[in-house]
Amino acid sequence: MKKKILLLISNNGTDSRFRKLVKSLNENGFMSHSLLASTKNESHEFSNKKKLINSEDVLIGLAASGNTPFTCKVLEEANKKNALTIAISNNPNGKLLEFGKCQIILDTKEELIAGSTRLKAGTAQKICLNIISSLVMVKMGRVKNGKMSHMLPTNQKLRDRKLRIET
Repeated sequence: MKKKILLLISNNGTDSRFRKLVKSLNENGFMSHSLLASTKNESHEFSNKKKLINSEDVLIGLAASGNTPFTCKVLEEANKKNALTIAISNNPNGKLLEFGKCQIILDTKEELIAGSTRLKAGTAQKICLNIISSLVMVKMGRVKNGKMSHMLPTNQKLRDRKLRIET
């Protein structure tokens, strides 16, 4: 059974920023999924995902405000099932941090344009997730001499990349 990584994203409309991370994890032997919290579908999607969470899983909860109720609730439930929970908040006083076994604070302060989390907060989150995914790949031995190994080339672009890496 593949280890699952569930990435919880609470910033409405910003899920596309992290699709590459989820795709990369899937291509490298993980079963990963991003779950965007929104008032319309959060309870339905969460009830479906909650059954799948177990002690072998890693859940990353991400919220610029650090106070998104949905993300806090999912990490709280995952803790009850002894999953590894990582809370990432741009607010050092965010409630989300109470529910993460590992806490990462990205204290980016207020945005230059109020209400736009795509500037400082979103950029810091993306860099943080890139670092996490790179470290996971290195730790798992999927990087050799600075090059990705164990790549699953699922399209022509990846097949071409794999050929360049191997030669």
